[in-house]
Amino acid sequence: MKRRFFLLLLLLVALLAACGPSAGGGLSFPPEREALDRALTELGGGWQTAEGPEIPSGREAPPGYESPVQTGVFPIVNDDGRQGFVNATAYGDDPLPDGSPAKALNLSFTPAALLTPDPEQAARVQTEDEPRFWRLAGRLLDEGEAVDRLAEEIGGALAAADLSAVESLVCYGRREDLLCRSAYGREPDSGLLLLERLDLWQAAAPLTYWQGDFAALFPSYGWPKDLTDPEALAAGSPQEKCLCLGRLTALAPGETGLFYSEALGCHLLGRAWEGTLTDDSGAELAVTVLPTPRSSDELMEDLLHLVRFMDGRYVVELSAPADLRFRL
Repeated sequence: MKRRFFLLLLLLVALLAACGPSAGGGLSFPPEREALDRALTELGGGWQTAEGPEIPSGREAPPGYESPVQTGVFPIVNDDGRQGFVNATAYGDDPLPDGSPAKALNLSFTPAALLTPDPEQAARVQTEDEPRFWRLAGRLLDEGEAVDRLAEEIGGALAAADLSAVESLVCYGRREDLLCRSAYGREPDSGLLLLERLDLWQAAAPLTYWQGDFAALFPSYGWPKDLTDPEALAAGSPQEKCLCLGRLTALAPGETGLFYSEALGCHLLGRAWEGTLTDDSGAELAVTVLPTPRSSDELMEDLLHLVRFMDGRYVVELSAPADLRFRL
């Protein structure tokens, strides 16, 4: 009888673990509105979800995915009138090693240039709101320690860099399988660079982000172009760019600093890569790969590359798998 009782107890515990909320501080992913409100209240700053359009939790899968993705999109607002969105997506077709769906999280806010001219408000955004939302991201993803380290690393890089001439900036980071992109804009009255967007995604999910970047570029630029005449690629204006089919090889760490991305329309802060881009004909082109959270192995798996000639060198701005051409 005692053995049967303990077996039933173990079964009940297993069922509760499987059906209950995630380990992310009691939050499922995507979160429910009520749970997100509680988390925002605990963080302080007067932030709450706001009335507005919501995307249903289940929607049609994007091209190449068999299972529906689960998405929650919530407008948020604070007492100062600053607005934003929390966008959480779980990809059922991209399981992590433990079998759970890969997660992607986007937090976006009122652009710094549109804030009411108020230096005190801008200072609060930088010193109080930004740490709050890094903590919220860690809690939603159940990756608190990794997100804390990313926030420290990016904060240290920002503090050490001379950003006086920068109006908009993107920083990348990575902690094992968690990738990060934080975007900043300058508030004109205070002159502070303020967080406008924070993206975090787990390694099984980044393909969706990069494919989105390329999908927006394809209508504007011809694809593909080969590397047999690199002089022709450099003959146009410094801003000219093209999409090339090839492999990156012999990648090695390059310089760390500020780089301007024409494709993104902002500066990037981080470490670049130096290497060679080779196409099917065997033509080779020495290139600088702009800062990215992706590893050298991941970059060398890609076949599509957005190449630009500027400041006397060929720059790879973005890379993606070749099968993107079948998804447009």
